[in-house]
Amino acid sequence: MASNFKNNKPIYFAVILYLAWVCVFVGFNYLSEKDRLYQSLDSQLDAAALSVPLILPDGIHYQGMQFGDVSRQQSFEHVLKLSDFARIRDVVYIYSLILVGDKVLFTASSASDEEIGTGEGVSYYFDHYDDVDPGVFEVFRTEEKQYLEYTDQWGTFRSVFIPQRSADGTRYVVAADIEISHIQALLQQSLLKTLGVAALFLLFALPLMLAFSLAARRLAKQLELRVRERTEELASSEATLNSILELSPVGIVHYDATGRLIRVNREFESIAGVVRENLLGVDLKEPMENSGIMSELDKSLSGIKGRFEGEVERDGRQMTLHAEFVPMVGAKQRVVGGVAVFDDCTKQHETLLSLQKLSLAVENSPNVVLVTDRNGFIEYANPRFETVTGYSSDEVVGQNMRILNSGTNDPGLYKSLWAEILKGNRWSGEFQNRRKNGELYWSRQSIAPIFNKWDVITHFVSIQEDITEARRIQEQNIYHATHDMLTGLVNRYEFERRLKRVVDTARQSKTAHAMCFVDLDQFKIINDTCGHVAGDELLRQLAGVLKETLRRRDTLARIGGDEFAVLMEHCNSEQAVRVAEQIHQVIDQFVFCWEEHNFTIGSSVGLT
Repeated sequence: MASNFKNNKPIYFAVILYLAWVCVFVGFNYLSEKDRLYQSLDSQLDAAALSVPLILPDGIHYQGMQFGDVSRQQSFEHVLKLSDFARIRDVVYIYSLILVGDKVLFTASSASDEEIGTGEGVSYYFDHYDDVDPGVFEVFRTEEKQYLEYTDQWGTFRSVFIPQRSADGTRYVVAADIEISHIQALLQQSLLKTLGVAALFLLFALPLMLAFSLAARRLAKQLELRVRERTEELASSEATLNSILELSPVGIVHYDATGRLIRVNREFESIAGVVRENLLGVDLKEPMENSGIMSELDKSLSGIKGRFEGEVERDGRQMTLHAEFVPMVGAKQRVVGGVAVFDDCTKQHETLLSLQKLSLAVENSPNVVLVTDRNGFIEYANPRFETVTGYSSDEVVGQNMRILNSGTNDPGLYKSLWAEILKGNRWSGEFQNRRKNGELYWSRQSIAPIFNKWDVITHFVSIQEDITEARRIQEQNIYHATHDMLTGLVNRYEFERRLKRVVDTARQSKTAHAMCFVDLDQFKIINDTCGHVAGDELLRQLAGVLKETLRRRDTLARIGGDEFAVLMEHCNSEQAVRVAEQIHQVIDQFVFCWEEHNFTIGSSVGLT
């Protein structure tokens, strides 16, 4: 049993090293996932907090704010708007704060469904945040964003506090909370997933180590047989033995009972890095200066077969050697020397390590990695592919890449792709693909050909990144930058851009266009009588009525509080006057109903 352990010591060491690597992998992957998770959650917190000014009415924060400026009903409507926004995200609360003296006060806050239902725990305009974290005072002082983890009357949270300034310079802070328990649950899921992967690695390692052990024993038996055969050949034919020794792909040495070299072959000269003349008569321990080799050599001189496998430094470079030491027994069973066989496994070892590293990199890649044949039939898909598309590797291997085709891409894009990669070039671009459940997603892809040793394309490797969320955020940001959030109409910035384009075009092509300016006459009365919520509803309803009055290609924009503008492209003076009068008439006939009141409004219309 002890002998078996010693003989297989390198294998046991490799097993322990592999287990240590798995532990390091688990720890490193968990910390990396934790950092990634916190970055993702902080980004969600930032986005949610910065949405507060967009959801709340313009001008809610101003110099000289005081209790009673916003009614209880208006404050509750703000609560409902913020709550509706927070409900569809991972955040628990979003809110805005101001500092009055040494007190932090709410100006608006979301609430949970339970709080809204019971009315308990809801924060209204100018409510005192009496157990606010001290770090919030620091945010007001430095006007720098901070992430805080704290506990208050609503729970334990990770929060972001972002300083803002209103149009008149009033300081306020927008904030968003995520429950620490939610973060801990996500981290626990990540840890369980990592432990599952580690367990799979261990399950895969056991048969591999067993195979290595059996292979090593078979190799030892083969080497022992080879040495025995060549020793018998030496007795019968010196010339035959010399030929075998010199042409052997492994290093072979013959040493006497003291370990001094009697004969070496050409391959051993290469392994030892010493010419033959300087090796003969020298103790084998000198050219092969290694404690493991010395130990196995001494073992063979005591009559026990020795075996070594490990790293050896030779002329400043690391070499992986496999060596067998077979004792030669003479009369009266006395050891008269031995024969050692050295095999340089450096290249094989390096190749194996490279393949293992490559396999781990691909299997754990955050991007989809696919390998197809020349015709686009899938031969390999990494685990990330199933996460992104919903298809398992078994479902798609043997299938054509067309399985992901959404039918929304330009056919010419596929044609140019194949033309490029069949030339042996790399291709990069973006596709809209289809998941297994039918959902569409955007993918940024890079496809490169794989060549054999005759420079013939045999396969293609495709690396894909899911950019669906990035595209959605980009489109959403473009919409928010060009549209009024209350009415959904084009905003002042976008209207001025379109107006400039029309003016520039008119100068070049001498075409006629018209612009109409509309100002509501009685809007302030409705705001003063029924409040800003009623005024907002009036603007929304009136925007819908005006859109139905105009042509599809005309641009209707809200450019101020109660100001609208219309850009009528390719419209002569008579048509423009007719449309302006129609707008004026529609507004005069419009009746706005709010609670028990009915209002009519007038308008002032300008045309150029």
